[in-house]
Amino acid sequence: MDAARQAFNSADRVLNELKNNIVNYESLTANEKENIRATMDRVTPHILWEGWNTEWKNSPLSFIDRLTQATRNYRLAQEKQRELKSAIALIHKELEGININKEASMPHSPTGATHLQQHRKWKSRTWGLPGII
Repeated sequence: MDAARQAFNSADRVLNELKNNIVNYESLTANEKENIRATMDRVTPHILWEGWNTEWKNSPLSFIDRLTQATRNYRLAQEKQRELKSAIALIHKELEGININKEASMPHSPTGATHLQQHRKWKSRTWGLPGII
């Protein structure tokens, strides 16, 4: 009888632990669902892809992969833009040095003045990149 009582008490403890685990997991699941909902509310206005919501519902992992790749591409484009800005700035400095030398050697020549005007016109261009120069 004592062995049966111990087995019952042991089974009862395990059952209570399992019930507590279920309650904890349900609570964690509810919290995660709320976090996901809040995140979706926050990011939805910023996602501009046509039909992204359908893709998210049908194939969330595929959507995450697509979004990750788009993020990677965007960062690469930003880095390339920074490199181009630096290269353009360096070219401007080199051209200024060339024009200064040219002006010094031919200060009153019409050709020197024409080159200076062309350089100033060229320097004012942005080459289609926002925020350049």
